[in-house]
Amino acid sequence: MVGSSRYFDLRSNASGAAGGVPDFAARKRYPAVVTLMMVMVVTLLICILLSLLVQNRTLLVAALFAIIGGAGWYATLAVQRSYDLLLATEFQNALFSSAIGINHKFCLIIKQDGMITYLDRAFQDMFPAFLRQPQRTLDVWLDHSKVTREDREEILASIERGGFSKVIFVVRTGHDEFHKIVMSVEPILRPHGFILLRGREFIEKRSSEGMDSAFQQFDMLNKSVVTLFSHVVGTMNMGMYMTGPLGNIIYTNSVLDQWLGFADGEIISCGLSLKDIIHPDSGPHAVAIENREMPIMLQAKHGGKVTSFLSQRVIRDDHGKITGCSALLHDAAVPVG
Repeated sequence: MVGSSRYFDLRSNASGAAGGVPDFAARKRYPAVVTLMMVMVVTLLICILLSLLVQNRTLLVAALFAIIGGAGWYATLAVQRSYDLLLATEFQNALFSSAIGINHKFCLIIKQDGMITYLDRAFQDMFPAFLRQPQRTLDVWLDHSKVTREDREEILASIERGGFSKVIFVVRTGHDEFHKIVMSVEPILRPHGFILLRGREFIEKRSSEGMDSAFQQFDMLNKSVVTLFSHVVGTMNMGMYMTGPLGNIIYTNSVLDQWLGFADGEIISCGLSLKDIIHPDSGPHAVAIENREMPIMLQAKHGGKVTSFLSQRVIRDDHGKITGCSALLHDAAVPVG
């Protein structure tokens, strides 16, 4: 991990494919090719030595075949071993790169002297011009990013103190945009002498409180609308219920509670579902979460039946997924039985 991530080496003099990305196949073949050349040279020397010492040509040919076959077998194992080791290393480094960047805008690792030894891809995307700098040190990056002198001194002081700390400062990205960053300084215990710096977007506390307040007001508005609608429905002497996607009842108005002989809120507190308040005589599809208008038989708390007319509508979210239903019931008769 020298200079930048080995997966996204953006140096201008990098060899390989267009755009400076190194060729993975070439990197995996190089050590295997060197090993194969060494094995072939040793094999050739052994063959020359045998040709001088052994007079039996049949034995010499058999030995040559055995040596060449063994060399080929060893070369195949060497190529596969080189590929497996490099693949495992690349996979571990990919996991490492992903893990340290979770919930952060960018990450880098520096030595205690300020030399940068690792840059993640997010950092490279934010500061592409910095990658062309001849020296990749923390001082050069802070200067390149137009960090103020006061913020620079605070950052360097937090690194010098050691231990975990956070610094808030403003940086200029490669797109000439200024971002307020909160950067955590985390010393790495093993290997010693390295420091992990992770930056994320700074969010003002008052903005968060404003969002919480907005959500609370929105929730209160929803409750007010349901209460107002329930009151209007109640004056018209109609029952009302709302359910979740599985038919669990999440709201009933007082009219429906009275029709079925329950106290206000008792249906909700008991965790009842449509199967509990719709009588089986209504048919197997009466408890389905779907749009319908039909006569229905309700199940009273003490075993009686209440006839009514149901108008039910499905509730969907923004993606069309069913989240429950709402229903109005009217023309209820006196419980029977």
